[in-house]
Amino acid sequence: MGHIIYKEFHGCFGHRVWNQNLEEKFADSTQCTCRYLHGHNFKTVVYLESDKLVNGMVTDFKHLGAFKKWLDRVMDHKTLMDISDPMIPTMLPKAKIEDAILELKDKLFAIPETKKELTELEYELYAGIVFVNFAPTAENISKWIFEAVNTLLPQGVRCTKVEFWETQKAGAIYTNE
Repeated sequence: MGHIIYKEFHGCFGHRVWNQNLEEKFADSTQCTCRYLHGHNFKTVVYLESDKLVNGMVTDFKHLGAFKKWLDRVMDHKTLMDISDPMIPTMLPKAKIEDAILELKDKLFAIPETKKELTELEYELYAGIVFVNFAPTAENISKWIFEAVNTLLPQGVRCTKVEFWETQKAGAIYTNE
């Protein structure tokens, strides 16, 4: 354990948690309202550490620029959809799900690349969808961000914890501890 720095990021995203059922004895219904396509204003905080300081720093905060670019590209003002969501064929009939599944094997996300086959209006819809291979819950998103930021840091610097706030009052934490 040594020096830890943190940085906070904000944005907006949409999602749908299609595979969740509630236990009636703990909730007023067995149906989760998150099964509807909806959006949130999010906050995420990433915590970084290093075994030694370079120029008196764990790293310069500017080194989080690549992560910020990633976050803007794949999450901010995007809708995260689980590749297994049964709504996809109805909502996105021209989505090449098989291609997205293959792409997800080597990446953290897949953005539909179908512009040539779409009208301008259809492209607006497809361009805002990001396929992921998990249910886009706060818990899974915090782990996803953790994995992403760790691929985008200078050598010797590691992310140790990610806080992901789906709303001002609810979120999840993922840590390697």
